[in-house]
Amino acid sequence: MKVISLFFLLILSSQLFISCSEQTKPVESYENEINQFFEKKTEELKAPRGYLRVNGLFWLEDSKTYTWGSGKSADFIFPDATLPEITGSISRNGNQITLKVTGSIRVFLNDLIFTHGGIYGNDHDLGFVRAGNSEFFVIRRGNLFGIRLFQIKNKEIDAFAGAERFEINPDYKVEARLIQTATSDSIQVLNVLGQVGTYPSPGLLKFSLLGETYQLQPQFDGEQYFLVFGDLSNKKDTYQGGRFLYIDKVDSKGLTTIDFNKAENPPCAYNEFTTCPLPPAQNKLPIRIEAGEKRWKK
Repeated sequence: MKVISLFFLLILSSQLFISCSEQTKPVESYENEINQFFEKKTEELKAPRGYLRVNGLFWLEDSKTYTWGSGKSADFIFPDATLPEITGSISRNGNQITLKVTGSIRVFLNDLIFTHGGIYGNDHDLGFVRAGNSEFFVIRRGNLFGIRLFQIKNKEIDAFAGAERFEINPDYKVEARLIQTATSDSIQVLNVLGQVGTYPSPGLLKFSLLGETYQLQPQFDGEQYFLVFGDLSNKKDTYQGGRFLYIDKVDSKGLTTIDFNKAENPPCAYNEFTTCPLPPAQNKLPIRIEAGEKRWKK
């Protein structure tokens, strides 16, 4: 009898082990999904034209010409000792931006040697300008035009391993239902420059989180929804300007999933030279969202 009892005990133990192993597989798979999501984001931030490499932003007034270079006498001082003190000039005439090289250094536009000509026209930039350890192109924000500057080589950026995150918590992955009202087909969003944009919106996403019901309003972003939201953790633990979320579009039943474990810092969390949107009033949650990325500390 003892032998038989021991045999059945071993069978029961093995079944319990298999059952527990099967239960942990979905959890491990989910954690791997979140980790891979942020690993990809980290590589994008470190990329040659990633937001971590942005180290300058210079606004261009109409009908004005500016000098640029590494010297203190330049109108636009580039933090790049490999450049001449005055490397050239940049001019704006309406929606046309031209560049002239006067310093003794090779300058490239889209990898071709460049000395003088347009770098923005017909409402789009004409490519990236490279000189020394710097690369830049023209950005447009409404009727504002600026030069966004990148640093090509930086060992600290190369070693960046990602922002700190909250522990992954499946409770912050919730089902949401799309509801529409008479005014939910668009959303107004303020950015850090004080500009207000109006964007098409699918409606309101209503969901339950930690026993309470909330709603957020996203905007369309290609094949996804894009959401800028704030919460009480912004006061100390997460970026003060809110965080971003990308959400799959709703299915045929009007349902989707909001995963706050994928809440990510906006570009403005990493440098002062980006122009991020801010959470509108209806997207500021009255609770702490202890999921996703924390405030980056350089």
